[in-house]
Amino acid sequence: MLYLDTVNLDEIKQINSITEIKGITTNPKIILQTPNEKNITEVIKLINKIVVVPLSIELTKTDKSDEILVEEALSYTHVYPNVVIKVPMWGNGKGLQLAKMLIGHNVKVNLTCLMNVEQAILGCELGVEYVSLFYNRMIDYNDSHGSNGREEARHVISNVRKLIDDNQYTSRIIAGSIRKPSDISECLISGAHIVTVPYKQFVEMIPHPKTDEAIREFDEASAKFLQK
Repeated sequence: MLYLDTVNLDEIKQINSITEIKGITTNPKIILQTPNEKNITEVIKLINKIVVVPLSIELTKTDKSDEILVEEALSYTHVYPNVVIKVPMWGNGKGLQLAKMLIGHNVKVNLTCLMNVEQAILGCELGVEYVSLFYNRMIDYNDSHGSNGREEARHVISNVRKLIDDNQYTSRIIAGSIRKPSDISECLISGAHIVTVPYKQFVEMIPHPKTDEAIREFDEASAKFLQK
């Protein structure tokens, strides 16, 4: 399954016109890089006018208390039930603590910025909706530490999927940090339930030079046939 990793309304409209969008993910960096209204509530409202799908939104008041973060999350989810709250896996355990609190309020959680199997296990044990593994960031890390980064990253995804299936966890894997179309197929083949794809890589999946060549040949043959 593919999600779209953007908040750009024009990109969402275009992709929605050619295929069925199953979900959308966002983060503060994406929001800052788009021309849309920067207010999170307004972003949610505008996206929902185009398509109502699971929409992962990251909290903004990360320097505040957990109670304030829960209030912020509920301000979105009470109005827009399709919103999923992204919670980073902070190294001090704050992310797990916040995720647990949100789940207690029946808020769906996307535990994000995960880089290994162990982090994903903790999210699955909590019962988060999604565990988000950052594919190319895992590759970068493992490459820099002398491993075959791509192979290691694929193993992480496949091992997490096996654990989910064997233990009947309810969490689903989202693979993010996608840089080229082949990353998408690699993640899905490795066992990711979902790959969240930036607009650029989404449209790059469509063309192939040999496809264009075949279409030209068929069109030329059709023209010749009609001339007869």
